Amino acid sequence: MHIPTAQTPQGAAAPQPAEVPFLVGSQHYTEAPFFTYTVQLDANQHTVTPVPEITPGNFLSGVTLAITSTGGVLGSASAITNDGTLALITSMELADTGGGSILYPMNAFASAMSQKYLRPWSGDPIKRPGFSNSINPVVTIDYGVEIRDTLACLVNTDARAQYRLNIVVAPGVNLAGATGTTYPTITINGWLNAWAQPDAVDLADRPITPFPPGLAVQRKLMHETIILNAGNNTVRLTLTGNEVRGLILIFRDTNGNRVDLTDANAGTMQFRLDNRVIWRRRPSQIIEGMHTFYSRYFGGGVSGTGYSGSSGAFTGSTTAAGFNRETGVYVLPRFRDPGSLGGQYWLQTVEQSLLQIEFNGGDGATTVEVIYDQLAVAGDLDPALEGI
Repeated sequence: MHIPTAQTPQGAAAPQPAEVPFLVGSQHYTEAPFFTYTVQLDANQHTVTPVPEITPGNFLSGVTLAITSTGGVLGSASAITNDGTLALITSMELADTGGGSILYPMNAFASAMSQKYLRPWSGDPIKRPGFSNSINPVVTIDYGVEIRDTLACLVNTDARAQYRLNIVVAPGVNLAGATGTTYPTITINGWLNAWAQPDAVDLADRPITPFPPGLAVQRKLMHETIILNAGNNTVRLTLTGNEVRGLILIFRDTNGNRVDLTDANAGTMQFRLDNRVIWRRRPSQIIEGMHTFYSRYFGGGVSGTGYSGSSGAFTGSTTAAGFNRETGVYVLPRFRDPGSLGGQYWLQTVEQSLLQIEFNGGDGATTVEVIYDQLAVAGDLDPALEGI
């Protein structure tokens, strides 16, 4: 019972205690793996069954997949492929309660690049302890829906409508050649990450905001593959209509190997939005921009060029400090880092937007995979979350 004071005249309503923000009153929540799947790699794809369903409760941030393996033996005439460990999963999709895609189907390499470059505070999967790019691969990847501080997290409270993971494991040849090779048995463990539903009040009897501030945003992580010409290329990016947080370009040759562009052949690249040129840069300038932006997350040193080579080997240490860029990967971040005041705000588009990249020769690349990180904002957004 409230006891009137000099500041609360008799008969007047008692002042209400200030509401505790959700981020203060809630907490990160995780639990033991909700599914485990084991299979020996062979010449076929394998769909993870039964389809993992995410148990309702809390506000979903994403799912972590931890892949381990045993029993593999590399043949003397075989080699680990260009993508190696990150070729273990052909397709991974997080579907909503109606069956529509949230994280659209992508392979493990694209998903790892999305974690590293679009949510860099989650870390680089290839620098996690235990990572192994070998015939007995080990990797842990965070398939994050939430960006950070609840932005784009999902309500997950109805037992009648569960989110689902659709996972397809790649054939063994995606990892290594078949000649004399014994493919490993892999085990996938998956666990969810969430924000806990807070109590109604805290220990001081102050009410806690019951819903995360980031629910006003829906995130779509999707991709498309575009055929390139040997000469001049005008790459039209067709998946527009929302706020663009970032774009990842992955260039590959006819064998599916990732390849770098060179200044000599690609020339000056031009990024256009409708009738406005956003920037003109050579490939080397894009790389320099990546080092400048991502060094704040991965350190200022440079320890090689990352995950590359036809054998899948690393040119730099997977545990060393510093930023490694993977061969053939070019990133155009469009988000800011509030702590360092770096980066820039999201790029607004509509469905009719003309968004394209123009450059000369592709240096042997025949395709470019474009990964889009897009946000649909419904209603007012907390200013602290804008642009992150």
